[in-house]
Amino acid sequence: MITLMLASDLTGREVVTLSGDAVARVKDTVFDAAAGRITGFTLSGRGLLAGPLRRSLPFSAVHALGPAAVMIPSPAVLDDREVVLGSGTAGRGSVIGAPVITDQGTGIGTVRDVVVEAGPRGDVLGFEIAANDDLDARRRMVFIPRGQTLAVSGEALVVPAQARHFVAEDLPSFGAQVEAFRTGVRRLQADTPVTGGTSVAGDPPVNGNPPMNGGTPGNGGVGGDTSVGGRTSPHEAVPGESVPGKTPPGGEGGHA
Repeated sequence: MITLMLASDLTGREVVTLSGDAVARVKDTVFDAAAGRITGFTLSGRGLLAGPLRRSLPFSAVHALGPAAVMIPSPAVLDDREVVLGSGTAGRGSVIGAPVITDQGTGIGTVRDVVVEAGPRGDVLGFEIAANDDLDARRRMVFIPRGQTLAVSGEALVVPAQARHFVAEDLPSFGAQVEAFRTGVRRLQADTPVTGGTSVAGDPPVNGNPPMNGGTPGNGGVGGDTSVGGRTSPHEAVPGESVPGKTPPGGEGGHA
């Protein structure tokens, strides 16, 4: 079973050693855009007046990403901020508040958060977006899977058109839609026809969920990725990207 969490919910989470010592708090979540996974966290001190730390936490050093704390073996695993932020060669782009368009050129909403998997790889699985009329006539907040690679053109996040048929209205049900989307991608890659000779686009909806706004049920596809951080102040993404808040950009580049 896939365990999902919002990247913004990681902001402020305690970083605790296995011996029980709280050593820092998560400031921003940083991710590799091309690989579609978390690379680590920038940190802040503990307490209301504590500022950012010069040390950061590479995701490879995380023992467990839990609902209450990020567990690490010891403070010795912390490293220089540059190790997590990287050289910035992956390019920069605004994530929170960025428009989302399909690879067919249709605008479907704006990014509000990034969905990550609480596993050993820290994979980015999709995005929470504020849908527009082209995706959902009721303009709700919905979750949409990412494709195989992250595509950011200018300030827009590009996702596969087929992903719009695997949206979910809440995080708990989004895991099933991600699995269904992945299955559709594998079918397309293997060029295997589905029952009745129809394409993946003709598969029935997952868990009885109809496509948003009258779309065709059950499409699979390939496309983009991304990641996020806290809900109070956005920023620009780096070596991958990182996102802090639910408001328009403003943080320092390279981390959330």
